[in-house]
Amino acid sequence: MVELKTPDHYIIDKYKSLPRAALYAFISALVCGMAAHFYMFTNKLYNYDELVNTPGGYGIGAELGRWFLKIMADCNSRWLGGSYSFPLWNGIVSILLLAASAALVVRMFQVKSPTLAALIGAFMTVFPAVVCMFYFMFTAAFYSVGIFLSVLAAYLVVRFPGKFLYHIAAVLLLACSIGTYQAYFANTACLFLMAFILSCAFGEGNPSFRENFFAALRYLAVLIGGLILYFLLNRMLLVCWNVTMMDYQGIASMGQLSPGKLLASVGICYQSFWAMFSENVKYLTPTSLLRKCLTLVWLVLAVGIVIFLLRGKRSAPGKILMVCAGVLFPAALFLIYIMASGAAVYALMLYSVVFFFVFPLIFVDHFVICMSGYERVKKSMQWVIFFASAAIIAIYIWYANASYMSQEYTKYHDLAYYETIVTQIKSLDGYTDEMHVALIGNGEVEDETNYLGGLLEDIVLQDGRNASNVSAYSKAHLITKYLGFAPEFCGYEETKALMQKKEVKEMPCYPDDGSICMIDGIVVVKMSEYE
Repeated sequence: MVELKTPDHYIIDKYKSLPRAALYAFISALVCGMAAHFYMFTNKLYNYDELVNTPGGYGIGAELGRWFLKIMADCNSRWLGGSYSFPLWNGIVSILLLAASAALVVRMFQVKSPTLAALIGAFMTVFPAVVCMFYFMFTAAFYSVGIFLSVLAAYLVVRFPGKFLYHIAAVLLLACSIGTYQAYFANTACLFLMAFILSCAFGEGNPSFRENFFAALRYLAVLIGGLILYFLLNRMLLVCWNVTMMDYQGIASMGQLSPGKLLASVGICYQSFWAMFSENVKYLTPTSLLRKCLTLVWLVLAVGIVIFLLRGKRSAPGKILMVCAGVLFPAALFLIYIMASGAAVYALMLYSVVFFFVFPLIFVDHFVICMSGYERVKKSMQWVIFFASAAIIAIYIWYANASYMSQEYTKYHDLAYYETIVTQIKSLDGYTDEMHVALIGNGEVEDETNYLGGLLEDIVLQDGRNASNVSAYSKAHLITKYLGFAPEFCGYEETKALMQKKEVKEMPCYPDDGSICMIDGIVVVKMSEYE
């Protein structure tokens, strides 16, 4: 008869059975993640999309091929009454999921060093793609589920190579991850490639060429199976829900590449890889010191690889396989360029690049354990990679806090700007609360006094937010939801008709005198010139 344990005993037993390295990764991810993002969790900051989805909303799901995002949001609505952008709740749930992902990565690769495991955990929560994710706080928890599923899929396949049912589960998990955010397919691809490289170099039992080759086939089968299942479920659910898919950022044509575009996309992957050491690639390597530390980390990795290739006790075919897989690694890191050729790639789509920082740590951990001799070299490698990685993590934490503070400055400026406009609207002679309001213009607001933005934009440039949301497509939501001024705004046709009137065309742009007036009983605010 199975003994029924109390919750206390169950938790204590699980705690004792958890490998120390995985526990250190989890705790480090929590601590460093909170240090980086607590500012965001305890303030209500927004970006252009957050304005639309505050207080409720989860963005666009099935229309963008993100059917599992819709399923999660529908379940959330049924169980909790809706999907709401609660910073502290969404933030803590996200950090817990990312910390669990870090623990899975450490267990997947059987990392032994607590120090290196802690660094891995920290990287997976402080990486700038996570900062960008939290700009979209309304959907951050769902995206974190997608990341966790992409890692769990790889974990099941790598750790349980003989379990067929686990492989089937991994295919389903991968499909759901892609159905949350398509870019997370690259996470699983990177983890499989890392597992293959480490198996060729340090695999238990010295796996043969044949064993490694069939392992690669297993990984490839799961990746292809996950993609096929994603597309099948996507097509089926679009029909069931009577939804038409939008062609946003090349999603509708994902994977449809001509040979020429494929080569160009692959070239961008390798260019981006090498640029990480010298440029601020998509705001992922923002400072010179960070890039120097990153160069040190990869020099340590290069030393380890060279020693292994020259002195490692592996067959020549195994070493050749390892080198070939290593050559593919940059393409896996930046796989989104191949998946969505021509799309405007930004930091949110590049979480897979976190393994650019994680892989050297895992390789060094295995190198230290498996390579005999070279004791001084191994100790030196550990010290260098520890200090360099710790410095990178510290910079990322600093950078995240600066980014959020800049976002708060933007919020103050936005609200002050539109509060003045609301005051002027209500001060118009003859104004009544039944009047419609029209915001006229397209493009940037033409106001030479509105240039301060987030104040720190020269220091903390980051994808996913604007220096000012005064010109954002969602400015009406800023006025209604944050200032509480909720008149009846003119619709598209009514606004279009106003824009064709001569007196509107001749109006000056805000904030000049006459830029806010009444025309035919409608309050017209001319924000910019238009055609």
